[in-house]
Amino acid sequence: MDELVLSPAPGAATVEVADEVIVVDESIGVLHLLNPMGALVWRCFDGVSPLDEICADLADVHGVPLATVAADVGALAHRLLDERVAVAPGYRPPPRPEELEEPCDCGHDHDPGDPYALAPNP
Repeated sequence: MDELVLSPAPGAATVEVADEVIVVDESIGVLHLLNPMGALVWRCFDGVSPLDEICADLADVHGVPLATVAADVGALAHRLLDERVAVAPGYRPPPRPEELEEPCDCGHDHDPGDPYALAPNP
């Protein structure tokens, strides 16, 4: 289970439309549309409740196996963290391509498609 405590990022604006939520990342002008279940999860990101507690509550209320909820909610949470519309203490998202440094003298070019992978220099 995941002990992360998420909250909306400072630059994230939220618009509720019916039972869905649109999260706008104002820093880069990107929209994220969350379906009704994603919207419910988003509303749980209060900066207090750990992710494992949110998953347990949702599993109990909806009668869904905890493992299923944990996998789905965990994937959404990490996607929103990586896209920087949510934040969590101690979580460091991968760098955006524009944040990558110029190739270092380590003998590798840093692959912008995967910021943690290294590709050999030609």
